[in-house]
Amino acid sequence: MLITEKQRERFWRKVNKDSEFFECWDWTGYRNQVYLGNNQDNMDDKCRMDRQAKGETNGSSKLKGDEVLLMRGLYNSGKYLQSELAEKFNISQSMTSYIVRNAYWKHL
Repeated sequence: MLITEKQRERFWRKVNKDSEFFECWDWTGYRNQVYLGNNQDNMDDKCRMDRQAKGETNGSSKLKGDEVLLMRGLYNSGKYLQSELAEKFNISQSMTSYIVRNAYWKHL
């Protein structure tokens, strides 16, 4: 992989070469954000730091935010069953249930 001169300069600005041992230069990039942990620790950190994909930014999402709000409004009007909304929005009834109960798309 080739890197640009700008990327090279950015990298070396984050390396402290003042160490007495040539092979032990200190990386100063993300020191306060990195710690040892297992996969569950990483998942917990992702949620705690609000770094997970939500709604439309989730690559497998079939809906847009405005569609979710419309679906909730239609369901709350009492005129539609979850199964009818599922068919209308081309998603499963179980997914519709999660959405109208605010179990999914909680950020809206």
